[in-house]
Amino acid sequence: TGEASLHITMDELARVPVSRNVESVALLAPGTVPGIRAFGEDKRLVSFGGSSVAENVYYIDGLNVSNFRNGLGGSSVPFEFYDQFQIKTGGYSAEFGRSTGGVINAVTRRGSNEFEYGVVAYTEPDLWQGTSPDTWRPDGTLYDLNSSNSETDTTIDIYVSGPIIRDRLFFFALFEPQNSSSTWTGRGTANRLHKEKIDNDFWGGNLTWNVTDNHSLSYTAFTDRRDIVEEQFDYDVEARTVGESIGVATGYRGGDNHIIRYDGQLTDSFALSALYGTNEYNLTDRTSNDIDCPVVVDVSDSSTALYPGCWLYAYPSVSYDEREAFRIDFEYYVGNHTLRAGFDRENNLSFYTDSNSGFSFVPDRLGGIYYRYQSWDVGAQLPNGAIVPDVNGDGSRVDTVRSRYEEWGGSFDTVSSAWYLEDTWTLSDAFEISLGIRNEVYENFNGVGEKFLNIEDQWAPRLALSWAPGRNDNQRVSLNWGRYHLPAMTLPNIFMGSSQLDEMRYFVYDGNRDSTTGAPLSIDQDGIPTTQELGSVLIRADGSVPEARGALDAGLEPMYQDEWIVAYERDFGDAWIAGIRYVNRELQSLIEDVSVEMQGCSDLVMTNPGTDMTTFCDADGDGVLEETFIPADALGFPEARRRYQAVELTFEKSARDNWALQGSYT
Repeated sequence: TGEASLHITMDELARVPVSRNVESVALLAPGTVPGIRAFGEDKRLVSFGGSSVAENVYYIDGLNVSNFRNGLGGSSVPFEFYDQFQIKTGGYSAEFGRSTGGVINAVTRRGSNEFEYGVVAYTEPDLWQGTSPDTWRPDGTLYDLNSSNSETDTTIDIYVSGPIIRDRLFFFALFEPQNSSSTWTGRGTANRLHKEKIDNDFWGGNLTWNVTDNHSLSYTAFTDRRDIVEEQFDYDVEARTVGESIGVATGYRGGDNHIIRYDGQLTDSFALSALYGTNEYNLTDRTSNDIDCPVVVDVSDSSTALYPGCWLYAYPSVSYDEREAFRIDFEYYVGNHTLRAGFDRENNLSFYTDSNSGFSFVPDRLGGIYYRYQSWDVGAQLPNGAIVPDVNGDGSRVDTVRSRYEEWGGSFDTVSSAWYLEDTWTLSDAFEISLGIRNEVYENFNGVGEKFLNIEDQWAPRLALSWAPGRNDNQRVSLNWGRYHLPAMTLPNIFMGSSQLDEMRYFVYDGNRDSTTGAPLSIDQDGIPTTQELGSVLIRADGSVPEARGALDAGLEPMYQDEWIVAYERDFGDAWIAGIRYVNRELQSLIEDVSVEMQGCSDLVMTNPGTDMTTFCDADGDGVLEETFIPADALGFPEARRRYQAVELTFEKSARDNWALQGSYT
């Protein structure tokens, strides 16, 4: 009632020229636009109704598979594994939450009494793709050698389905060997050629058991594991020739997903569904050079940063997310009321640890070391407070090398739970009203299990009215109002609640460095330079986990958005339908980490920008945090604002006479 959504099946999509991913399907809905590719790793995510691409929620067979670390996208399956999609752009009922954008709700394929099998293949050869022009800096040097880029992608889907026991037990299975490759030069570093390859296989399947005519069980399992293997080579830009291999970097992505679902019609008027599911997503990045190649950056020439050595990732990491979810939904029919209620809970875990490349340089610690070459004027003050001496005796600039050791990480839990109630009341053939309420709770914990963020009683009322003027089924007016909350992602837990160690030291550079690694030659067994040290060790973080209350505003309010939708739709007969919809979305509260430049306070504090803050700081340096009030005027951050207003015109001719047409203007 009043919901703005698009429902489309794979049979319908087979006749529509769209790319084979769920985001392209979502773009068929009015009010959606693609985001920039940088946020989607290997695809462009979607903005719904003016929201960012990180505010959507993804479901597969009822399981939330959204990325809870930063909100960007979710788990995916091969396109042939899908059966149908619901794209909800607004006005969705109290059953759905954790989104201030849109809902992408997908259902996978099932078996039936008919045996079916098939092979579907797609290829995108490099020969048929365009090439962007090369780009150059203002000084005439090459910035991006696009003419050397190439990409080839081939997908083959093999599927089979049918009955195991006719009318009772069915199966569907799909196998997809993947093979994609691409080649490019690094932007800004055209002297390196990158060759990337992904050749992992996808598998997925479903078992559906109709226990009786009124009770069914289903089990869906799939994996979207993939290893993104990238080898880097020396590259002669002028001669366009490939040199020796520098090393291999591997990004481990995706994981296994399992969904168990029960649906039962317990009586003629009472239905129950329950779901248990798990999903995982790997985010580990490692390279073949992590052991022996420290991070080296040379900014001695202030106009150009150079990256000598053999390191590939500055911060190789071991990182993954795991979700365990449970939900139960009830539906009860009494008179002309449809009552619905439900509860769901997600236990989410994010694990993250990283440090610099070059593990062998610091043998007794977790990670490696970072060397930075830089020149300073005599008398300049270094970040550790030291004054640069006249080392050369003639007042000339002094070359230095900074060694830096960093490590951070931990295991971070997040609990999200919600319950909802909803009554859809059919007053007459012409008028229907739906009233709903949803309550959500988000609990985030830091690396030592201390509650980092706790937002309770996030009330989300929903109201929808539907009216058929003159009791005429060929036209309908609807009105919808709702409040929607967005959960706090786990990324702040990681960056503000990790154990952190960060030490920097400065030394005079004697001009000698290793030709392979780029590290200074004069170093001890722990990778520390042995030349003249300038000042003392600068300890930016001591390895402990900061107290959670020091990184939070005690008066923090949840992030939420209010939405109004007014719509009119008319059926003109002969399969033609047209409509008009007005949408008004306004962000009422935002959670953001802001910089607090006060003695003894955390560098970053989670707050609602534009409001007064109460946090805990160690202003007197005695090691004890004390409650500190900071007025909004002193912080100087403006209040967050976002308002989206739109008029959507839609038209559709359903598939009769062997053709169909659908379109919208926003």
